[in-house]
Amino acid sequence: MAKPPHKSGLSRRSIIKGALLGGAAAATALTPAARADDSSEPGASDARYCDALVVGGGLSGLAAALQLKRQGKSVVILEARDRVGGRVFSFNSPGAFQHLTVDGGAEFIGDPQLRMMELAERYGITPVPTLNQGRNIYYRRAKATTFNAQGPFGAVPIDYGVFQLAIAQEALRAESKKFPVGKPWLHPRAEYYDQMTFERWIIKHMASNAARNLMRLFCSSLLSVHPAEVSALFLFHYVASAGHEQLNGSPEALSNVEARLNGENIGGAQQYILEGGAQQLAWALLQEFLIDSTQRPAQQSRFDHSVLPDYDSNAERYFEYATGAALQLDSPVRSIRRLPDAEGFSVHSDRLQVETAQVIVALPPALIKHIEFHPALPPGRMQLHDRMPMGSIAKAMIYYETPFWKAQGLTGQVISDLSGDSGPIDVLYDNSPPASAELPDPPGILIGFISAKAMRELDNLTQQVDAERDANGEFYQRVRERCINSLEQYFGESAAAANVVDFAFNRWDDEVWSRGGPTGIGTPGVITGYWQQHLREPLQGLYWAGTETSDYWAGYMEGAVRAGIRAAQEAL
Repeated sequence: MAKPPHKSGLSRRSIIKGALLGGAAAATALTPAARADDSSEPGASDARYCDALVVGGGLSGLAAALQLKRQGKSVVILEARDRVGGRVFSFNSPGAFQHLTVDGGAEFIGDPQLRMMELAERYGITPVPTLNQGRNIYYRRAKATTFNAQGPFGAVPIDYGVFQLAIAQEALRAESKKFPVGKPWLHPRAEYYDQMTFERWIIKHMASNAARNLMRLFCSSLLSVHPAEVSALFLFHYVASAGHEQLNGSPEALSNVEARLNGENIGGAQQYILEGGAQQLAWALLQEFLIDSTQRPAQQSRFDHSVLPDYDSNAERYFEYATGAALQLDSPVRSIRRLPDAEGFSVHSDRLQVETAQVIVALPPALIKHIEFHPALPPGRMQLHDRMPMGSIAKAMIYYETPFWKAQGLTGQVISDLSGDSGPIDVLYDNSPPASAELPDPPGILIGFISAKAMRELDNLTQQVDAERDANGEFYQRVRERCINSLEQYFGESAAAANVVDFAFNRWDDEVWSRGGPTGIGTPGVITGYWQQHLREPLQGLYWAGTETSDYWAGYMEGAVRAGIRAAQEAL
């Protein structure tokens, strides 16, 4: 396989089954529009009317739609992909492990992410702790060394530059404690830090190359960009937002499996993965959105796993129920036109035209710029879209017969400076399933994040070998070889190609409806120049969601859900 196929996460059979469980009958719920401004627009013959329309069926759009539906609004979701979830994408493992689900996109959650923990509990999805008992690997200057994962600096190895790093981390921690989360432009030195790149901040605060490289890796592993591409203020906000209203975040909360406060483990961004895949969250939100929850039996308070979508089904693309909720897949929005006298909007997609009173756009800024707005958005809003590009990211899953690293006292976690011949993976985690009655001898699975620099090199390589890739998968084979080589450098012969039983690779840079990941970044000057007026500010019936607009945990699944709920509340 060249990479996981983007099969739909929905089947007509499973949705109808869910509707029957909820007591709702399939029927036409959303009335045809009274008028269509331009019948030549795509989908004009299928015009509908609703109270609110959501652009984007990722976690943010689904959370917004569900919030509106709970308040009695009729809602249509238009999603460009053939599935829901956005940058959250789970798929069946290749080869002999097809019964196992892995995440090709976002997957980690932690205790400080309150919405994620609430949703997992609500829908009966089990968080599985990330392996953090044992020793981590630090690959530096073409040599692998190990350090205690439970040591004084957590995911940071003991190194002669680590004390400079600790001082710099303390500076970040101090900024975080007093940081105006959600309103970074109110920082007393906002202009100064927003014009400064994070690379300049690193050089200013650390003298040794060892410490600087670790801090660069900290930035790259979070955002999939080099620190010279983001403002220091954006990074400060990213760190501070890794918490909640009662507790600002810290560097440890972002980079560690565990973070400690006053000696107590308060959890971290990589604390858990979700058994069965993170995309279950999207399916569960969608199921509740489409099914009339008022008719659901009181005892059915959790997501019914029996209606999980079948990966191998050929999905219908349109779903509509008597509850005033509809989803249209394979339907990228091309234009949003304000109706005369500000009566609402006419939204045109490849498959549907909808007239609506309100629109929530739940997309990253870099994708919003591809929608045509009539009248045009304010200049500052349009410029914001160009100043928050996506990072460059891909994710590799490498399968072994057993998790051999556990027998060696290792956690499977690796951080690397990519020296020598170690590229392209700079961060690794153990993603092996736990042993169970059904799977007494589970395979070992390592997930690797390809560094921003290496990802861009691979993107350039793609242009040279597109024909080869299409003809015989040569591009995929090159990526596979290089990723396995990374693991062999880190773990030795146990990780060599001869011992690899399967491989999967999910690349976000060439996804037309993502164009990179994990999130849109704040380039120098974007916060003080554009955020206050444009990032979240409603615009006469237009509202902005998406994880990039969240106050806390922007860039994460938690931020996506928070932003969707906030945008829906603004629209109500």
